[in-house]
Amino acid sequence: MTAITIQVSNEVAEPVGVGELEKQINDLIAKVALKLAAREMLRDLKAIDLSKDPEWERARAAAWEKEKENVLRKLTQQRMAGS
Repeated sequence: MTAITIQVSNEVAEPVGVGELEKQINDLIAKVALKLAAREMLRDLKAIDLSKDPEWERARAAAWEKEKENVLRKLTQQRMAGS
C-alpha cells in the first residue's frame, strides 16, 4: 500500500472538516479503483469472440426461448395501447 500526504488549506479544511475530506478522498480513490477494474474487464471482453462460441449460442437461444413469450406479450400490449 502507498501512503500519500496531502496538504489542504485551512480555508477548505476548517469549514468542511478533516473527517469529511478523508471520506471524500477515500470515495474518490474507490471510484478510481473501480474505473481501473472496469478498464481491465473491457480489455478482456474485447479479446473474447462470442459469435464463434457454440456454448454461448446455445445459452442465447435458451434465454430467448425462456423470455420470448414475455417479450411478445409486451409488444402486443404496446401495439394495442397505441391503436
